[in-house]
Amino acid sequence: MSQLQNKAPILSTRCRVVRNLSGYGFPAGISREKRLEVENVLMTALEGLKGDLSGHYYPYDSLKTSEKDKLVMGGYLFKENDKYQAAAGISRDWPEGRGIFYNKDKTFLVWVNEEDHLRIISMQKGANVKAVFDRLCRGINAINKALLRHAQTEFAFHKHYGYLSSCPTNLGTGMRASVHVSVPRSFNDVQLKNTTCTCRQLGLDVRGRHGETSEAEGGVYDVSNRQRLGRTEVDLLQTVIDGINSLYNTSTKN
Repeated sequence: MSQLQNKAPILSTRCRVVRNLSGYGFPAGISREKRLEVENVLMTALEGLKGDLSGHYYPYDSLKTSEKDKLVMGGYLFKENDKYQAAAGISRDWPEGRGIFYNKDKTFLVWVNEEDHLRIISMQKGANVKAVFDRLCRGINAINKALLRHAQTEFAFHKHYGYLSSCPTNLGTGMRASVHVSVPRSFNDVQLKNTTCTCRQLGLDVRGRHGETSEAEGGVYDVSNRQRLGRTEVDLLQTVIDGINSLYNTSTKN
């Protein structure tokens, strides 16, 4: 796997996957009692993580408003009142049964019962993609082993569709690898304003700083892989690396 170019204007790097537990209804249709059961199963699994993955689980309703706001602004926590999740029935009984786990450095996080049972996230400042991806893989494997050991369940998987998710766009790997890019004017004008086709040809999706439906702030964009079905995680990560390097190389020539 190649790396992002050192001179590319990368502020931070993130890889995340979504997962659901086999034997439980997905968030759009799960009962209140089963949602709480999922939370308890995941709390046990997460609190047993070791080394740089170790941390603590915080039920959503135990966090103060100021703590939530700070976590959301830092990109660590999901937002409330998502109209799409509400329309799908995912937000029923909010915020009961939801929460967030994170390690000391906030480089490894897990969202519980947001859009899926788990959203597993590895992130850090800078462009060290390999370190972020390695931590993600170790976290996924550790959680799955803990689930098998403590609850005799594992991640929901289909031999044809891959890992199953609430949103069809996450079928397959369930992985989104993204970078926050600080975009200079030349890069913005040439590559982002009217070049959706170019980004799509590179296999990239361009969003605002805070993800889907958000706007860019201070010239910072979230750039990630568009595809998640039909390719391996390593292939998708390489697509992001190659795409960002290509965009950066083109911008420096203009």
